[in-house]
Amino acid sequence: MTSNVTLIDVTKYYGSSSEAPVIDSINAEIGSGELVTILGPSGCGKTTVLKIVAGLLDPSSGDVLVDDESVVFLPPERRPVAMVLQKPLLFPHMTVEENIGFGLEVRKFPRAEIKKKVGEYLEKVRLPGFSQRYPSELSGGQEQRVALARALITSPSVLLLDEPLSQLDANLRVEMRQLIRQLQQDLGLTTIFVTHDQEEAVSIADQIVLFFGGKIAQRGVAREFYTQPASMDIAKFFGTQNLIPGSVVENRFETSFGSVALPERFTFKEGKLVIRQESIEIGQNSMNTYQGTVQDVEYLGTHSQIRVRVGTDLLTLHAPPYLDIERGSVIDINLPIKHLWVVENS
Repeated sequence: MTSNVTLIDVTKYYGSSSEAPVIDSINAEIGSGELVTILGPSGCGKTTVLKIVAGLLDPSSGDVLVDDESVVFLPPERRPVAMVLQKPLLFPHMTVEENIGFGLEVRKFPRAEIKKKVGEYLEKVRLPGFSQRYPSELSGGQEQRVALARALITSPSVLLLDEPLSQLDANLRVEMRQLIRQLQQDLGLTTIFVTHDQEEAVSIADQIVLFFGGKIAQRGVAREFYTQPASMDIAKFFGTQNLIPGSVVENRFETSFGSVALPERFTFKEGKLVIRQESIEIGQNSMNTYQGTVQDVEYLGTHSQIRVRVGTDLLTLHAPPYLDIERGSVIDINLPIKHLWVVENS
């Protein structure tokens, strides 16, 4: 059985209430069976939220509900949650089998049943035959799989993951996040996954909750953060954006190189036109086509990165590697209206 999780006006101070809160009036709902990533830079409060849900920290104010029932006064061991940390924290004197089965042993499950379930979860995390190994005989990725199996074997309603892949190398991170996503979907398990890595967040989540400075800056599906960032800071956080200064006039954006048609009207006047590097097209179109001079060409294998001076603005775009574009050449570029967005000046 999986559960929904609701945070209601959750605030946490580490010092006195006269200081700035670590998290400030957080309201969020994680649906049953949903995987939500809490994304943000270091120190933004994302791990604090996870610890409050787990019961490892008390909120200064607010409430945490699991299946519409408050759990703020329940100790961690009585909450229907399991947590996997950055470091696996396996018991070094116990075998893999003993580590995974520890939670069931505490709950007084019969030994035969524990052994059977441990075998099942070793299969799920792709570690068959590892039951008698000790943590010192495991790689970092294998340790994290054991920690994941240990969390899942108790059949929690909610799984909490605190940057579980940050200690692993790039290839292992990809492999592990695919495993986590597969297990989460197979089990239909409500999951909150904390990370500072944008790629990790967008690859694994049903929904992303972005934190800045202890507050929710934006919530939505991955695509919205790239194509419709709610602020300048969010656009910069997700990188590889062109941010073109100008002003909104009805459904157009006035720039140094001309007037650009927009996908919708915006209520503010001064802002930045946002378009990702990979969304700019080379060539003419019936709308939003401009001429620019190539300032630099950088070949990157899968594509070339081109910097083009258009008016007084310098735009960066991706070009197919087979296109022969030279520095100093004049090219036409198109800004497809469906890929445009405007953010207000901070």
